[in-house]
Formats: sequence, C-alpha cells, structure tokens
Amino acid sequence: MRLLAIFPVYLALMGCSSSNAEADLNCADIIGMEALLSPSGPDIIVIGELHGMTAPPEFVSALTCHSLAKGLKTNLALEIYDEDNRLAGFIESDGSYEAETEMLRAPMWTTGFTDGRSSEAVLSLIKTARQWKSEAQPLFVTAFRDVNLASQTFETPSEGSAAFEKGMAENIIVASQDHDKTIVLVGNLHASMGRWTYGDLDYTLMAAHLPRARTLTFDMVATEGTGWNCIGQPIICGVNPYQNTIRSDHPVAVANVFRVLMKDELKTYPKTDVRFNAEDYDGLIFMGQAVASPPANADGRAPL
Repeated sequence: MRLLAIFPVYLALMGCSSSNAEADLNCADIIGMEALLSPSGPDIIVIGELHGMTAPPEFVSALTCHSLAKGLKTNLALEIYDEDNRLAGFIESDGSYEAETEMLRAPMWTTGFTDGRSSEAVLSLIKTARQWKSEAQPLFVTAFRDVNLASQTFETPSEGSAAFEKGMAENIIVASQDHDKTIVLVGNLHASMGRWTYGDLDYTLMAAHLPRARTLTFDMVATEGTGWNCIGQPIICGVNPYQNTIRSDHPVAVANVFRVLMKDELKTYPKTDVRFNAEDYDGLIFMGQAVASPPANADGRAPL
C-alpha cells in the first residue's frame, strides 16, 4: 500500500530555551502533563477525541505549546487530508486573509459533511500552529489521512477499513521520525489499541499498529454538554448531546482544568464514576465541559 504524501511542514530548525519559551508561549495549564512530555518517555502521544468539540483541539494546542516550551522538536499530526497542499501552504504563509481563504478552498472545508474534523476549533489550532512557525518554534504539521486509499477498491468493508487504519498508523510512524514528540489528534475509535467488531466489520484499529513501546494513547472525558457531529439515516449534521460524561463535582473535574489521568490513577475511581477501557487506552484526558464547535467556513460549504 502506498503511503500518503504526508506534507510535513518544517517550521523551524531552532531550538528554544525552556525558561524563555514558557513566558513567550503562555501555555494553558495541564495537570499531569509530565506523564506525556518526559524526554525519555514514549514519543508518539495519541489523543482520541469526539469530533466537533472545542476542548480536544484546545488541549492538543496546550500540549503542543508545553512541548515546544520544553525545547522539544514536535510534530503536530492531524486526522485530515491535504491532497492539494493547501494546509501546508497556509502553515508556511504569513497568515493573511488571502492565505486563509486559499486554504479554506480545500475539500475538507467546503463539503457539507461536517463531522468535526474541520471545526472552528480545529481551524483555530491550525492558525496557532502557523503563528508558532512565525516565531521560529521547532514544529512540524502533518496531515495523516491516506488520500490514496480513496481511489482503491477492496473486496469487503472490513478489508478497506483495516487498510485505512493501518495506513494512518504507517503515516504517523513516518511523520514521527527525527522528532522528540509527535502529538496526534484523531477520533477516539482510531486511538484504541483494540479491534472494531460490529456486524460484518472486524478489523484492527489504528493505535494497535503503532509501536507499543513508543506510544501512549488516550480517550477523553468531559462534563455534560454538546458536540457537533453527523448522525442518523439519513445523516444529519448538527449539535448533539455528549455521552461519555463525568460529574462536574467529581474530584477529576472539580478544578475544571485539563488533566491527564493514567490508568493506574483511574483504578482508584469506581467504574460507575469514570468509564474507561484499560485494554484499549493508556489513560483518559479530562477536557472540561463538552461544548460543540461548529464547522468552520460554514458559508463556503456545499449542502450535505
């Protein structure tokens, strides 16, 4: 299987002083951050999200910020296509209205199917990454969805899905070369180290194809709220309730700040309080309140 043309965008060769960078970047607080950013720890950090919410891209932005502040050469890997290099072009641009408009002509920003991977929150993350580029931070940006698979045919849906999951993992592995940390934002099903079995479907998920010793992978949890996604038959895209919630008065949530919860800590909480599958993920990320993030470039999209 051919790998995606990954379009890594090299943002800088310069390292950064940790003390100065902390002040310059003004990173949002993350409780337990060191579990992810230890220089000697796993270098591929997979953040599994429910698409169409404000918090997951904001968390990834904060985590990337702290990684850069530590002077770590960082790859930000996003679950999107960039078949026409528009994302890469914007990351290298001056961030002008014209440059942003050119990026927003890409299919992901113009189709009517808005599952959250092209939300306002994701656009904000991309714009922040471009800003870091202009500040000479050691950052790369990678689009790792495999556009080549869209033109291939498979005998069964399981075979096609299996190839898609493996292709994304292979692209992340390639993109992670020569970086201190690769921070991956992807749907939480793809972030699982298990298999997906439903009806006639049975295939290994993306994170299971990543090198185990080099990888930490996380599901997410938030307090009650909403997300923007596409559900139903026929498919309808819009604001829907968020399901995998945690009480706002729970000790994990009471500080209302991003928090890394490794599986050993999660064992101390009743399963009725915090839903977590220790076989599929290394931990949870508490994201705060679930708030829907609508599609970016809404006026420029074709109907669904």
